[in-house]
Amino acid sequence: MNHSMSFRATGRKDIFLSAEITSTVWGITPWSDELLKISGDVGRGRALESDYWQQYLDDFQNYWDVLEVSGITYRNGDWGGGTKDYFRETVESSYGFEEGVDEAPVTRIFDTNTFYRQPTIAGPLGRKYELWHEPYQIWVENVVPAIDHPTVLQPTLLSPYAFSKLANRSDKVSEDTVHRFVDELYSSLLDEISDQRAGHVLFHEPYAPYYQVGPSERAWLRHSIGSLALDHPKLKVGLYFSYGDASEFIADFAKDDRLDALGCDLQKTPIESLPRLPNHRFLAGLVDGANTLLKSDDEIHESLKITANAIRAREVSVTHTVDLEHVPRAYAIEKIKQLGRIGQVKLEEQ
Repeated sequence: MNHSMSFRATGRKDIFLSAEITSTVWGITPWSDELLKISGDVGRGRALESDYWQQYLDDFQNYWDVLEVSGITYRNGDWGGGTKDYFRETVESSYGFEEGVDEAPVTRIFDTNTFYRQPTIAGPLGRKYELWHEPYQIWVENVVPAIDHPTVLQPTLLSPYAFSKLANRSDKVSEDTVHRFVDELYSSLLDEISDQRAGHVLFHEPYAPYYQVGPSERAWLRHSIGSLALDHPKLKVGLYFSYGDASEFIADFAKDDRLDALGCDLQKTPIESLPRLPNHRFLAGLVDGANTLLKSDDEIHESLKITANAIRAREVSVTHTVDLEHVPRAYAIEKIKQLGRIGQVKLEEQ
């Protein structure tokens, strides 16, 4: 059974309904209480590393079970950000950084209380070994053949532009050089993801709209994302903007046929300021991922109808606003279930 849903024309000339609606979950997987406890116990010598990885696999399985039951169409593959921060897996599996991620300075990104290890880029970046995501491999081999509806794995990576801006850089390298180093590193990452049979990838861009960067930086963002998409034709590349008004940034990509999907947090970006996107899947950030509150399904349904009419996208995919890592796992699960419910309810005009 396909959990996506076709919109039906109503005869009203002022109403446009996108051809299809789906639901998307992206970003870092919230940790369970059990995984947090075992992680601390390993550091104190009270548990084995094997105990940690068994719980990690159990967490991943539980997470995917919820996605499956909820009927989520586009699923996060949790690459390069499934542990303690956005940088860790990529830094640990690459060379060219001044120090290991555990030795990097701690910094707070944006005005949140979430702290990250900030790696320092010192030279050309390259891969030491592949990010062979074991839980995903288990899922592809055992789950995909058994399910009876279309599903899309969509690994989420911090965008290369945000990676460049949020990482530290050595005094020996210029900002332009850092951008180039990171783009080269990301090209290798996309090669790996493509080789591992993931047909989609989503870049999460929290930096550019938050700081409302100027035209030259926006041009660099377009060049970076567009070039990576063009060089990896087997992957359908998406770009999601969180933290801030993304209307100008969406407009920059509106006519870019190199990208498959575009999206943003519609609590921060006015729908009326967005361009039409007839050639893209639009990721409508309507479920608040920042706190434990839940809007009513009816309120989100109404927002989704307004979005579909305004954007006129090829497809609208309802999703959350910010990374669900930042709410307790139980609330993240409830938000995922809500996304699944909304993606399966017909949005016809009454």
